[in-house]
Amino acid sequence: MIVFAHGYAIDAAAYEPLLRDVAAGGFVVAAPDFPGTSTAYPGGAIRSDSLQQPGDISSKPGLFFDVVNPNAVGDSGQSDGGVTAAAAAYNTCCIDPRIKASVILTGGSFGFDGQWFPPGTPPVMFVHATGDEVNPYSASTSMFSQAQSPKYLMTIEGGDHLQVYVDPPWEPHVAAAMIAFFDLYLKGDPAAAQRLEEAGNQPGYSLNTG
Repeated sequence: MIVFAHGYAIDAAAYEPLLRDVAAGGFVVAAPDFPGTSTAYPGGAIRSDSLQQPGDISSKPGLFFDVVNPNAVGDSGQSDGGVTAAAAAYNTCCIDPRIKASVILTGGSFGFDGQWFPPGTPPVMFVHATGDEVNPYSASTSMFSQAQSPKYLMTIEGGDHLQVYVDPPWEPHVAAAMIAFFDLYLKGDPAAAQRLEEAGNQPGYSLNTG
């Protein structure tokens, strides 16, 4: 199961192409709309509510409890949702030990008071476009340098903040890399390592490991 956190002042449905592709890769994908930051609800988004979102994605067992492997849960998110997903897996303020792997799309390590990337935190893959006009590429290179191994940084040459995750030609490459990463670390499929390497090293893309 993958829990996905949307960005600020957008809704989960905006990521439908990526979420459908990841689900087609063999995962239950849960993509909630956060009450304080999603445009799915009336009223303006409130950025301070982002601090509550790690708790929102670390919910108690619900409808899918009997159909998911509790030892194969990952999370992901984009922009402020990437910060949310990172906090739930890699900040001592909010760590949920059920999260076994994370993919952070254009995220960052800020906004939370705990320690980031303490020893023992799970595998992580960061994805960021060098042409991001909202969140600088350095946000992901900084997290990559801090994170515990195994860790990956998938760089998209050019691109922008959101389109690379929802539109071709970028989105299928990102989805393929995410599926391979989660296959490797949630399903324990050793063959996925080669698929991850191939997905992350296409023309216009590069994959660093550590």
